[in-house]
Amino acid sequence: MGNDSKISYYSSFYCYPYFHQNWNLFVPPPTSNYTLMAYNDSVKINVFNELLIKHKSNSLAGYQPLLLALSNSIHYFEKNTALKSGKVTNDINFKIVEYFAKKYLHAKTKQPLKVILIINDVLTKQNRWYYN
Repeated sequence: MGNDSKISYYSSFYCYPYFHQNWNLFVPPPTSNYTLMAYNDSVKINVFNELLIKHKSNSLAGYQPLLLALSNSIHYFEKNTALKSGKVTNDINFKIVEYFAKKYLHAKTKQPLKVILIINDVLTKQNRWYYN
């Protein structure tokens, strides 16, 4: 055992119980992955993934508030819906997600925008599909 490994070994017994922290202290790990597909005859896009990629490529570009608003809206819908999967009608939380997708795409065509929300549960590996 080298000198550095001895120090590391003994210091962990001292530091761990008093100064240990993990990331769950700040934010719990996500339990779901989201995919939000929006499309009409002329446009097809994965809105959530595109925002996530834009934010990761340049964290100073200002996509964080959009990504946070969208993920919170989807999370709120996920936790407050009684549907297990399927077509969503008359749900205000899903309407907010639809509105976000429409505004993000600047969909000014008269064509209706189709929205498909896929929620993948990280623990059970099951997908739930919601659409308008």
